[in-house]
Amino acid sequence: MGESPSEVTLVRTCSALAFVLLTLPVLRAQDSPAGNDVDNDSAIDHALEKIDARDYAEALKILQPLAAQGVARAEFNLGMMYQKGRGVAMDNAAALDWFRKAAAQGMALAQYDIGWMYSNGAGVAPNDTEAVVWYRKAAEQGLADAEYSLGLAYTDAVGVKADDKEAAVWLRKAAEQDHAEAQGMLGALYCDGLGLDKDLVEGYKWFALSAAQAVDGARQAMAALEPLLTPAQLAQARNAAAEWRKAHPSQTTVIDLGDPVKREDLPH
Repeated sequence: MGESPSEVTLVRTCSALAFVLLTLPVLRAQDSPAGNDVDNDSAIDHALEKIDARDYAEALKILQPLAAQGVARAEFNLGMMYQKGRGVAMDNAAALDWFRKAAAQGMALAQYDIGWMYSNGAGVAPNDTEAVVWYRKAAEQGLADAEYSLGLAYTDAVGVKADDKEAAVWLRKAAEQDHAEAQGMLGALYCDGLGLDKDLVEGYKWFALSAAQAVDGARQAMAALEPLLTPAQLAQARNAAAEWRKAHPSQTTVIDLGDPVKREDLPH
């Protein structure tokens, strides 16, 4: 049997949402400092206050010696200053060098940013396979952005072979951390039955959670699904979204990729 007009509309809507999500920059990030003592954290926090005040020279005076001592959070934030050209000439290669130092200490956010730089050819030749290696390192530490990026790689066969089941695993991990774009993509997988059993109720739930965080296309996907659900199913999906939100206060902090890591951005 062929698809009904409503089913065709739904597939197109889900596909359109997936395209929007695949082209969005990843903006969520979190990490914990590795081996930083209270004094170093306090000094770095002071440096970040100077960055906020655009006193980059003073920030560099604090971060450079700490980074030279191998303090991961200082290495990472110094790399960010090079990436953004704050107080120094913009230099992606230098930024990448500092990120590598922090990543070698196990800092997931630095590992993720290295993956991002390989994906975007920033300071290094583009290499999707290498990007996936770094995304995986960070994803295995539970970094939501990295889980999302790894899920997208499996969805779109970028740096790895396409694998909808593996994509669903990583997108679910990120979605369960309240990653808005991952929630939308997970909804699309449920709509299309890719890597998961097709479940429009569950798809609507994840679209609703994504739409509540203003992800482009998620609300349109909800509207396309509604005619295909009975009133009881629609109520079930909405209740499921509400219950999920009640049980899962936001676990991620939204910061612009490239902004310094502050103590309040780190998980407690």
